[in-house]
Parts: sequence; structure tokens; C-alpha cells
Amino acid sequence: MKQIHRLFSVALMLCVCGLAAAADFVGVKGTHFVRDEQPYYIVGANFWYGGYLGVGERARLVKELDNMHALGINNLRVLAVSEKTEMKSAVSPASTTAPGRYDENLLVGLDFLMAEVAKRDMTVVLYLNNFWQWSGGMTQYLNWFEGTPALDPNVTKDYDTYMRKTATFYRNAAAQAEYRKVIASIVKRVNTITGKPYSEDASIMSWQLANEPRPGNGKATADEKAVYVKWIDDTAGYIHTLDKNHLVSSGSEGLAGSARDEQLFLESHKTPRIDYLTYHLWPKNWGWFDSKNPEGSWDGALAKSRDYLNSHIDLAKKLNKPIVLEEFGLDRDGASFSIKATTKIRDRFYREVFEIISQRARKGDPIAGFNFWAWGGAGRAANADYWWKPGNDFVGDPPQEEQGLYSVFDSDVSSLLLIKEYADQLHALGGAIACGTTPAPRVKEHSWMSVARWNELYQAQVAVADKGGVDLLFVGDSITAGWNKQIWDKSFGAWRPANLAIGGDHTGNLLWRLQNGHADKLRPKVVVLLIGVNNFIHCRATPAEAYAGVRAVVTQLRAMYPDARILLNAVLPWEKSAQNPRRAQVSELNRMIARLDDGKRVFFRDYGARFVQPNGDISPEVMADSLHPTAKGYQIWADAMLPEVTELIK
Repeated sequence: MKQIHRLFSVALMLCVCGLAAAADFVGVKGTHFVRDEQPYYIVGANFWYGGYLGVGERARLVKELDNMHALGINNLRVLAVSEKTEMKSAVSPASTTAPGRYDENLLVGLDFLMAEVAKRDMTVVLYLNNFWQWSGGMTQYLNWFEGTPALDPNVTKDYDTYMRKTATFYRNAAAQAEYRKVIASIVKRVNTITGKPYSEDASIMSWQLANEPRPGNGKATADEKAVYVKWIDDTAGYIHTLDKNHLVSSGSEGLAGSARDEQLFLESHKTPRIDYLTYHLWPKNWGWFDSKNPEGSWDGALAKSRDYLNSHIDLAKKLNKPIVLEEFGLDRDGASFSIKATTKIRDRFYREVFEIISQRARKGDPIAGFNFWAWGGAGRAANADYWWKPGNDFVGDPPQEEQGLYSVFDSDVSSLLLIKEYADQLHALGGAIACGTTPAPRVKEHSWMSVARWNELYQAQVAVADKGGVDLLFVGDSITAGWNKQIWDKSFGAWRPANLAIGGDHTGNLLWRLQNGHADKLRPKVVVLLIGVNNFIHCRATPAEAYAGVRAVVTQLRAMYPDARILLNAVLPWEKSAQNPRRAQVSELNRMIARLDDGKRVFFRDYGARFVQPNGDISPEVMADSLHPTAKGYQIWADAMLPEVTELIK
């Protein structure tokens, strides 16, 4: 338990200290996801009720996000839309209270969730409908537009009829029209917390048509299948007309949600409007596993599960698209719903699933990650019968299931450690840049600088170091590399200066260059250091993580040049508006960097105020792109540093 609390405490420390760097939209390259031009693997949780917590339980929501972030979870699958219904097994309240009427309070809760997710650099899959009744879903649409009763299979116990009837949603014109209005209201929404349109929010990974849409029941006809395929293609296409930035997925369970028809699964997902595949795995729900006879049913359930997991990855190969296992779960030992029950069988199942995903991913296969079902976190069942009632805690199990059936709670230590173990594996597999304190050369191609060009610049700097004769040494990234020559020569030329900066470098890159580029041959009197902003931009670091990198660079410089004085620059203001969240990141990082000033060898100076206007905004005359100084900006910087350099170099 102490191990988990320590993880959660670290997450809290990192998350409250500043906002995560904004990142690019998740995209698809071949059979893999990419983000910021590097592979992106999903380590995810189903968190369907996240928007609900954003209404009246924001403190809990923040805690849940911090705890998941500590485990390495980077993706959440969230219910974006619910429909008001009289069914007892459905959640309430609902975001759609009637056709054309939407609960703004709940939508603001979703806004808050998205704002907090962005701070932690997590991404979200938002699903826009539900084949099942627990959020109202398609059966409630049919109630509105056909006048037929919304079917609750928890009451009727007739799932075949439920599935067959619910699938008529796809061909009901009035229901489809309202559904598209709801889609547009979400996709085109402007977040009331951040002011950012959802269509421009890179924290959204994908719009999803629905949770587990099916063509009908297991005996779906050819006509029903054709209608289903067309609905997926048409709806995905409609979403792409509203939003050109985000991926679109179906939410399919795979073969289990395709009447066990492999060709139907392929046909419904081959459209270019569906960007990646999804599948779900439910050995107990599908009758493969008997949790009251675990040992007697384990081998058969495991064999079927392995086949299901691997066969869908192979199907994704056929379509040349990524695939995500976005739901899977198993109940607690003894078929118990009690949080006190152990999770030995579930953990055994999770490890089997994680191992297949990890192994296939290491081979380069199109499996792009997972979302376990589901995060229960700090929620607890309130009633003796374990059934949810309005006002109870939300947990991972929706209202149509006993609360505690599949939830992973914050006290499930063994399950949490297992998730963390495989999260680390997938994150490492994703080839994340070795940022912070790990020395690493440039290995990622950029449109603005190739690896070959980086190596050319590095070799040129090796030659500078070999030549020697440097009293004033500048090290850093593009801001330092971009000095205006006329200003540079006039301001610093008398002190035999050298510039060992390369654009795009983060602290890990700089550490590697210092350790390998013959820089130890130099004997500068003063070192001017500015580094750290690229830890935000290219590494998606927190301020604490960026600070660790800057501190490592300062330590390296002090070891190499024990007699030199280091003029440690604060990271310059970034982004035009003083209200931009990235400014908060920079401010927090600079607050930490200031601790490195010892008044003897390291001297911290923050010149940032000189680069902003009275209202805090950055003028394009000083930084044209709100990051790199213009000639005027470099003159401001030179004028600020010149007295310091003059004094330090004596």
C-alpha cells in the first residue's frame, strides 16, 4: 500500500506545480499512432463518469486524474453524451434531457474534465452514444421518435430482442437527425473553462460513434448488416466534416459485436473515415469463464481470450490500421463485489492480456495499447445490494451492473502495480525521447531539422572545442543558437566567445553533447546557460521534470568547469498572451531553477520581464513567434546580460 501511496504522492507533486505542455493531435501513421512525430501507445482506463465528476465532485476528479497519471495512464475513454430515460438501470442526470435540450451543467462538467486532462497531457476518447441502456442510448432515441418503450434488458432478461430492436436506430431518420445535432453540439462546443473549441483541443484523441454498436443480435440479417456498415461510414464521415483534426473510431467490440462475422468487422472498418480499430474482451460476460469455478474454467477461457486478442491484431494488419483493446475486465475473487475481496484471478488475467499486447507491440504489430475496464478510484458502493442509486458514488461499473463488479479501486494495490509495470513497458516501447536527465543524441527527424543536420552542427561544435581559446561559452537550444551576429560580435566579441547551442535540443541532448563533444577541453571563465523550454515542447515534461534536466546540466557544467561562473538564465516567456497556460509552466520552472543559484559559482537571472509589454503579452517585434527573439529581442537580452557578464568574467 505504501508503494501505491508513494506513486500517488509523486503524481500530485508533479501535477499541481504547473500545466503540461500542449502537444500535437494524435494521428495515424501506418499501423501506429503518432503524437509530436513519435510513436504513441495507449495506456488507458475507462473513466465513463469523468464528466459527471466535473459537475459537483471536482476535488475527487482532480485526485483521480493525479492517481491515474502516477500509474502512467495517458488515455481515458469517457462518456460524452447521455439521454434522459425512465429506465432504472440508467445513469441520471443526463446531458440530453429531451430532443434538442441539453444540460449545460453536465457539459460544463465535461469542460472541466477536459481542462484538467490537458494539464496532465493525457488524451481522451469521447463516445457519443451507447448501444446499451445504461446511459439512455439508442433505445431511448427510439422511445423519443417511435413512441415505443425504451427497452431495459436488466428487466426483460431478453437480450436478443433488445439488440435486434435497438439496431433499428440506424435506420430511423428522425433519430439520426437528432443524433447528428447532438454530435455537432459536442464537436463544435467551445470549452467554457479554457475557451478552446473542442475541435481544436489536442487532448481529445478520438470521437467515437458509440459504445459497442452492434448490427443487431447474433442472427443479424444481411440487410441489417448492410445498414450497420453504412451507418458507421456515414456517421464517421459526418464527424470528419465538422472536425478535420481528430481521429474517429467506431467503438466496436470486434467480432463479438459483429455477429461473429469476420467479414462484417472488416467491411465496417475498412472505410478511410474510420481511422483505427477497436475491440473488447469479456470472458465472463461471454460465458467463457465461471468466476465461481475459476480453476475449472480458467484454461478454456484463457485459450479463447488469447485467440481473440491475437486474431484481432491480425485483422488490423489486413486493414493496415492500428487497433486498441479498449475494454477488458474480470471480476474479483469469489465473484464478490466487495472491495475487501482479493483480485488474484483478475490480476492473473490482466497479466496475460498485458503480456500479449506488449509482445505483439514489440514485434511492430498494429496493437496500439489498451484501456482496462474500469477505473473505480476512490468511489465506493453505498448499498448492501451493490446496486447504484442517484446520489451514490460513481465507480467504474455503470448502473446496470453491481457496483464493484469490474472496477479497479485505488486500494487494489496488486492490480495498480501491474498496470504501472506494463504502462512503463509501453511507454518505453513508444520510443519517447530521452529527456530530462538522460543524455541522448538527437534521434528524431523534424521537418525543420534532420538528424543528419543535427550531427553536422554537433561535429562543427566538436571542432570549436578542439580548437579551444574560449573565455565566454554559450550553451543551450535554438534561442541561444539564433543570436544575431552583429549584436553578438558587438556585445561579446571581446571575450573570445563560442556558441555550443543547437536548435530543438532539450536537456538530455545538451547533456550528451557536453559529455561527448570534447567540451571538456575548454576552460571558459563564464558559461551562459539557457535551456529547458524544449523539455515542454518535445518531451511533454512537467515543470518538475524539466527542472531535473536543467539541474543535471548545471551539475555537469560545474563538474567540467570547476573554476567557471555560470550565468543561469531563466527560461524566457513563451506564448503571446500572459494568460496562456504555458506561461504558468515557465514561471513554475523558473521558480525551481532559481534554487540553483549559490551566489558563488551559479548565478540565476530572470530577464523575462524585459521581453513583455505592460499587460504581460509578448510583442511580435520582440519575439515574432512568441518564442524566438527577433533582432530587437536579442538586443534586449544582450543589454540585460552585458553588465552581468562583465562582472562575472573579471
